[in-house]
Amino acid sequence: MYLPLRRGEPQRRALLRVLEQLTQANTEWYLREWARVGGPDAPGAPPCCAKCAGTKYWPGPGLVNAHHFHAAPYMFDRGHGHCGEAAATLAGHDRAKAIYKGMDPGVAAHSYFVDVVPDAAVPGGWHAVVQTPEKVKDPSRKMDPWGA
Repeated sequence: MYLPLRRGEPQRRALLRVLEQLTQANTEWYLREWARVGGPDAPGAPPCCAKCAGTKYWPGPGLVNAHHFHAAPYMFDRGHGHCGEAAATLAGHDRAKAIYKGMDPGVAAHSYFVDVVPDAAVPGGWHAVVQTPEKVKDPSRKMDPWGA
């Protein structure tokens, strides 16, 4: 997905819509893969997050101006991703795992989702995080930086 971005609240709403679509695509991908291999803990199951896949964090210019958004398998293959892709991957995984364990998909969607917060490093930019029932997770903070 490609999204031209502008600063301000309309940008935040647009980002949230795109990141929700990406999270849902990742959720469906995880569920398909787990059905193929026999579950989330079965041999051959995809990694739970960008860090576990060895994906490097590419901060780029923050979520500002324009961005491409790729689903988990493409980010894993590419070997790097930004905070939006990493957050949508982890939220998709956590949501899929909740559904796999029997949670209603609608409840799971409201329990595991991506949110964006102002990016302290990029004025006017946004940073994507994962909201769960227990806490806010920032998967990009655990990733090794691109070029390291």
